[in-house]
Amino acid sequence: MKRALLLIGAVLLSTNAFADSHGHDDLEKLMKGFKTEFKAAADAKSVDEMKSAIMKFDHLVAEAKKGDYPAKEAPTFEQGFDKLAAALDKVEMSLDKGDLKQAKEDMRSVDDVRKEFHKKLK
Repeated sequence: MKRALLLIGAVLLSTNAFADSHGHDDLEKLMKGFKTEFKAAADAKSVDEMKSAIMKFDHLVAEAKKGDYPAKEAPTFEQGFDKLAAALDKVEMSLDKGDLKQAKEDMRSVDDVRKEFHKKLK
């Protein structure tokens, strides 16, 4: 429990830099964070290790949702972040059941959302 609270605190402190405004550079940093946490989750060897990465990933998605995006693209960004959050929720449910194998399979839907929305926003 103490470890989880420390981790949450570290995540909150590390992402405070993104809370101001989300320009192109901030979005790029968030996307790099997505990539880092996706890889950490995919490479996880335990449920706890994967939960940690998914928790960080989920927090980054929440921060990305707060961003200001061009009016023309804003609905697409919003839809993408909502779908990404739903996909991460599915992974979390598998992890809560202690099913690392299923959680890793559920990560495919996270990757599918990435591909779908990168294509839509190009």
